[in-house]
Amino acid sequence: AFRDRCVGSLVTGAIGDGFGGPNEGRSLGSIRDQYGADGMREPAYPTLRWSDDTQLTVVVAESLIAGHGAFTVCCVGPVTEARAASAGRRERR
Repeated sequence: AFRDRCVGSLVTGAIGDGFGGPNEGRSLGSIRDQYGADGMREPAYPTLRWSDDTQLTVVVAESLIAGHGAFTVCCVGPVTEARAASAGRRERR
């Protein structure tokens, strides 16, 4: 169940990236001018292509899997719930 949701999130993110990539940085008006009021209904290419956004998402997922759900910030050390909460308190000051 949890694994299926994780895989589904990664796959749907890649699909969204494939659809949205060709329109990245364009205004809504420009997209509607090209595709109509309903927007893009089919991929711009015969095969969806993902961008660095999906590649980075996959790398983060692989890192979380390898770390059993934990991750380390370079040059800082392991990020624990206590450290994350402490960082959040500092940001709110």
